[in-house]
Amino acid sequence: MLPTIFPEQLVHEFKFWDNGSVHRGMRYGQDLYRWIASFPLDQSQPAYSLGIALCERNQSIALTKSSMGYTVWSSLRSGEAVYSSKAVEHDRQSLPSRALVGMA
Repeated sequence: MLPTIFPEQLVHEFKFWDNGSVHRGMRYGQDLYRWIASFPLDQSQPAYSLGIALCERNQSIALTKSSMGYTVWSSLRSGEAVYSSKAVEHDRQSLPSRALVGMA
């Protein structure tokens, strides 16, 4: 499975409270997503690699691209916090140091 790619101008970002802290979220149509990581424009490969790796772990993942870079999002409908699982810890640790990573 591959991540879904949404045009940045068609998504709506918001903040939400979960498990004692504020998180970035995104809505596209009826679907809600949690921010996972952001990458500069010259880091498209790591963004796509992370998205694919998470999809391979049965996560519903979306990617957006803006003039600032790439963002990886995980569906809130799955009810799973992607980075609370040790199963994806390796993916997080292998990210380039310039990536911004969210922790659930």
